[in-house]
Amino acid sequence: MERNIRFLILLMAIFVITQFSNAEIYSIKTYTDSNLTIESDKFEDGMSVFFVINSSYSGGTKIANVTNGKEVISMPIYDNGTYPDKNAGDGLYTGHFRVSTMMSIDIPQDPNRPKLVDVIYLKEVDTANITVENTTKGISLLVLFNINATTIKNGSAIIEWTTSIPSTGYIEYGLNTSYGNFAYTDNIPRLNHRIEVTSLSENTTYHYRIVTTDIYGINRTSEYKNFTTITSSELENLIRNSRSDNDLPKVYYVSTKGNDSNNGLTIGTAFRHISYAVSQSDVGDTIYVLDGRYEDEHISFQRGGIGVAPIRLLAYSGKPILDGIDLTGSAITIKDKEYIEISGFRIVNYSRGIYCRYTTAKNLYIHDFEMENIDNYAIDFDGTSLQKTRITNFVINNAPLNSGITITHFDYISADTSDIEIGNFTITNSSGECINWRNTRRVHIHHGTFKNCGSDAIHLLLNVHGSVVNDVHIENTGWHGIAIHDHTVGYHPCYNNRIRSSYVYGAQHNDIDLHSGTFNTVVENCHLDGPPATGQGIYFHNLGAGLIARDNIIHDTGDGIDGGPLSGEFLTDIIIENNTIYNCTGISWQGSTKNIWIIKNRIFNATYWTPVHVGCCNITIIQNYIEGKAYRINSGYGRIIDNLDEIYYVKSGYGGNITAGYTNGRVFSISPISPPYITAPKWYPNGGYFTVFSNSSYPWPTPKVTTYTMTAVPASGNATITIHKFNTSLPQGEILVNFTTNTTDGNNIVFDVWGLKPYHYYLIKKDGANFITKLSNASGHIQFNNSEWSTKTFTIKETNGAIGTISGRVTDTTGAPIQGAVVSTNGYSNTTDDSGNYSITLPTGNYTVTASKTGYQSQSKSAEVFENRTTEVNFTLTVATTTTTTTSTS
Repeated sequence: MERNIRFLILLMAIFVITQFSNAEIYSIKTYTDSNLTIESDKFEDGMSVFFVINSSYSGGTKIANVTNGKEVISMPIYDNGTYPDKNAGDGLYTGHFRVSTMMSIDIPQDPNRPKLVDVIYLKEVDTANITVENTTKGISLLVLFNINATTIKNGSAIIEWTTSIPSTGYIEYGLNTSYGNFAYTDNIPRLNHRIEVTSLSENTTYHYRIVTTDIYGINRTSEYKNFTTITSSELENLIRNSRSDNDLPKVYYVSTKGNDSNNGLTIGTAFRHISYAVSQSDVGDTIYVLDGRYEDEHISFQRGGIGVAPIRLLAYSGKPILDGIDLTGSAITIKDKEYIEISGFRIVNYSRGIYCRYTTAKNLYIHDFEMENIDNYAIDFDGTSLQKTRITNFVINNAPLNSGITITHFDYISADTSDIEIGNFTITNSSGECINWRNTRRVHIHHGTFKNCGSDAIHLLLNVHGSVVNDVHIENTGWHGIAIHDHTVGYHPCYNNRIRSSYVYGAQHNDIDLHSGTFNTVVENCHLDGPPATGQGIYFHNLGAGLIARDNIIHDTGDGIDGGPLSGEFLTDIIIENNTIYNCTGISWQGSTKNIWIIKNRIFNATYWTPVHVGCCNITIIQNYIEGKAYRINSGYGRIIDNLDEIYYVKSGYGGNITAGYTNGRVFSISPISPPYITAPKWYPNGGYFTVFSNSSYPWPTPKVTTYTMTAVPASGNATITIHKFNTSLPQGEILVNFTTNTTDGNNIVFDVWGLKPYHYYLIKKDGANFITKLSNASGHIQFNNSEWSTKTFTIKETNGAIGTISGRVTDTTGAPIQGAVVSTNGYSNTTDDSGNYSITLPTGNYTVTASKTGYQSQSKSAEVFENRTTEVNFTLTVATTTTTTTSTS
């Protein structure tokens, strides 16, 4: 009986354990939106991944891990109503992070600032796995997405797609997946792409795919898709049904000589006022405006178009002028409309040029225009949910004249805004900011010129993600050149933005300012200029993570690249690579900044003795050049590795703990040596290193590092090396190199010395006795090694080497010379001339000499080379035989 009870208890325990392990986490679902309505396992580069775990438990938090196979980030997920959780206590634990092709960042989580999230680096071909306890879900990343055939007509279609990295591209299309036809973009790298494919047959299915090449040279090809053109009657019915008059589109004309009582359908019967013509327009209508000055016009679109039939307001001839006269009102107002095109106008003397505020608008195309003398806002999209809009090929001058912004989307709480292009433009003499843009996915500002801006030329802030500024030229601003900014300090951060190939000169504060909430930002190929009154070339500060600054030229600024966090905040994960910096302080990071890589930068004429000055922790400084000045690390751990200066200094302060040296075993000396603060260098199989440490007893240790054209690599253990003399330019007979070395275990150590004369002999002595003579190669390099010794002193000097010559002739069996035969021995070789002759100069000794040529059997002979003598070695080569194999079929 007792045994049966025990058995039942055991069965119940097993059942409970099994139920717990199987029911704790039921599933993980992933979504592209915070409302958790669009389920997907593929996510746009730089954007958020929202995920929900269905658990048998409820309330509180759990921990989720996300890995790309190399890195792991951890984050809390919530069932307590903390964003993005919808309902506390319902058993649905909700979390979010971002995916990016830039880098991973694992940052402190703050439930009060829920939009501060981790980022996992991911390649398109890889998978990131989300794991909560015993359940895992895989997701992937997209750089090429939003591929759609739109505006499909009877004989044409517009193909649109998006890339997270600026790219060019083309379409392959045809009646099947063999395609055979091509349509190309204008070869300007963009985020948002559209090509109209024409000369199609109606009511026909076409197959297509997209081929793109991004700015880094990476090619991508989409999966195939298809669309079917409509018939002429279907197109006509679609347009008629969209119009209030059930008619087909009209073409209207406006002229300064017209009359609003006319029908507007010909130039001779043109309307007088543009505002009247626009008020009459409907889906698909085109309004042509003849050249002239149109005063006090206030145009408001009453209707919008559709994809196959936009409303178009176009200059018919010249550049018609809209003159507001008194700097009041708006020239053009658009509210809750889409598919409107405006082109060809000059707009002057209004309060606002184009006004589209606190509304929605989509598919606007505003291009080839001028504006001047605008009192407040040239183009105002404040508070508007704006999508798929292009503003291109324009010139704006003297706007604003007073308070205001030239082009603005000044908002961070409106509905979704995305896919905006501002390109090929000039903005001059603005009294305020030129472009202030907020709350947007993918705004692309490119190929623009800014001159004489009252404040920032470009200011991206508050929830701007996946955006790009490239190929802009900025001169003279009242504040920053380009800024990305979250003035709420983490409540509305900006993620995954790029600034590239741009020039900034004369910004009164910072050329590029990354301020209080920028995450995963790339600044590359930019030229950032002073004058010296400018603060920083690149300033990353207050709060943020994930900066890549590479391939920039920065000069004549106050500081080159600089930054640090606010007290209590964080700044982390920074890569500064391959920048050229001069006539400024250099590179500096302050406070509690963490995880910094400073790689392959060149700093010239620095205005500070420590042009690389880092006060933080986990610092890696690799292969930089600073003109023999000092690297300084304060209050953290850092490495200074493989740097390019022949002589430089390493400075520690406030407890900075530094390891410095060379991964290839480069030989160097340091002075002074003062253990434990400055240790003597040691060489290991993976390189030679020393350490520097500071405290209150030795607050500023600053050893001098002198490098030599020599490496030392022990097979195991470690070795010490003391250089007594190193000067490879001295004349023959002088000691060039003198050093003492030993190993911990008597193991083999290989020495390489370079900077010597090519093809010269060098005598190496060990403790005063001849050790070996080496002939330098074409680059002036020698190598030697030694085993099983303790402390030994080696010297190297140039000596007269004993050399001789091997020469002769190579012939065939008939005695005819063989031209082009190769004669070689021990790494020395020569090729016979047309008479079959050759000659090789080499050190004295015994050799095996081989002559060979394709089609002949090689021949080898022994020879001894004597000092200053020629040894003759002739060869007779036999034609190589060919064996033929016959197969019988009988």
